[in-house]
Amino acid sequence: MSSLYKRGNIWWISDYRDGCKSTGKRDKKEAEEFLKDFEARKRLNLAEPEYIKPYSLIKLSEGIEMFLDAKDHSNKTPATYRTAVSHLTTAAGDKYVGRYDYQDYLKLLNYFKSINLSVNSKASYIRHLRSVFGFFKSIGMLDNNIIKRIKPEEKEVKTIPKKDLDKIFKYLETMPVQYKFVKLSYLAALRLGEVISIEGDDFDLKNNLMYVRNTKGKRVDKIPLVKDLRKYVKSIHLNGKMFNYKSTDSPRTFWKTMNRKLGFDYTHHQLRKTRATELANKGAAPLFLQKFLRHKNIATTLKYYVNLDIDNMRKGLDKIL
Repeated sequence: MSSLYKRGNIWWISDYRDGCKSTGKRDKKEAEEFLKDFEARKRLNLAEPEYIKPYSLIKLSEGIEMFLDAKDHSNKTPATYRTAVSHLTTAAGDKYVGRYDYQDYLKLLNYFKSINLSVNSKASYIRHLRSVFGFFKSIGMLDNNIIKRIKPEEKEVKTIPKKDLDKIFKYLETMPVQYKFVKLSYLAALRLGEVISIEGDDFDLKNNLMYVRNTKGKRVDKIPLVKDLRKYVKSIHLNGKMFNYKSTDSPRTFWKTMNRKLGFDYTHHQLRKTRATELANKGAAPLFLQKFLRHKNIATTLKYYVNLDIDNMRKGLDKIL
């Protein structure tokens, strides 16, 4: 008799002569009905539903969909996983998952080299593929994870100079929604997804707190309403969802237009880096900065955001000496 078990969000059939099989169902009752039908077909020697296959007959193009079904991802993440898999199938072919080996990984690296992919892009796709093959290993589709990590390049922190930041806010003065979007992003050091998710109830003026939704990490963090952020928040209307962007007026669109108008080449994420560097230069302790930026690891704070001004560093050390 076959039985059900859950892997990620999907129910699977186990203890069957050909190995475990996916029901493709997230709901347990639906999976139980599927199992009954499956057992009935087996007793009558009827053909199984076409998409139910033993592990040994699942190709990578099918396996990636199993992986995505079993995991919860942000809206844009599945596209990155599919692109990473597409690179591998282009380089080594769309094989049964269990047939991939280290030579296929080397073919992938050679393919990346042939299309002049940057080191950090390669590192990103490799990281996503490693997660996919790690999943396959965890459910018994293969014995080893053939994807090996590669180290990304360390990029210098690029901040927006104050004079350019002032020009950006001056340019946005006639666009109140975009101004508020950029101002809150800067003062609270918000990621793009975090500022898009802001609601009026996220600001607790009584306790001087702001709740930040991390959609990728699926968590809510608390940060203090520091002096300049608190002052600005008190000056704006807080009600419901703060920003309702469509594809035609997205933040990326107005950043592109603004850069062209002002002769700049900045990104939204540089606001976060600029704010972090500003706070560091004003003496914010690394631990405080880590909490404000909502980093799990303080090494991320120190490595990518804290770009201390040399003059301030010298003055600080002079005081000690």
